Amino acid sequence: MYKNTGSEGIKESNLIFKTQRSSRTTKGIIVGYDPGLTVGIAILNLNGELISLDSFKEIRRSEIISHIIGYGNTVLVATDVYPAPKTVRKIATTLNSKIWSPYKNMSVESKIEIVDNFTATANSLNVPQNAHERDSLAAAVKTYKDHLNKFRQIEKRAEELSMTADMIDEVKIRVLMGNL
Repeated sequence: MYKNTGSEGIKESNLIFKTQRSSRTTKGIIVGYDPGLTVGIAILNLNGELISLDSFKEIRRSEIISHIIGYGNTVLVATDVYPAPKTVRKIATTLNSKIWSPYKNMSVESKIEIVDNFTATANSLNVPQNAHERDSLAAAVKTYKDHLNKFRQIEKRAEELSMTADMIDEVKIRVLMGNL
């Protein structure tokens, strides 16, 4: 179990959980997941903010799940290929979340464009260090954008009702899960 840290090389797995974690684990998250020998994981909150971007070499599924649940309540697991790979379906089932996959495989060019636009507008210091991180981030961002109109509708209505940020997040989770 190793973490791929880009140009720094491979580190021991006890370092994989040293990324910034959310203080509340009830927040809804979108997880971009790129399976394989090296796994890419990108985690966005339901406001489209990147809260984690990592890649791991030879990591067990239980470690992947532990990593993800430390950031919040997974609402969607996103992939960049159609149909969603079996590994993605297993992760989504374990996390009790829905799967989002594109109607056709995303091209490398489209993934690069999505990630470049996202990192430029988000002023993110956390840019992908490899193709696995890029692919997982592209899947997460695309999924967020595909749901953006619904999120904006919820936020507009919530503003009219003077709802708190936590309440808005809960409504978004329920809508995405099909409970409202």
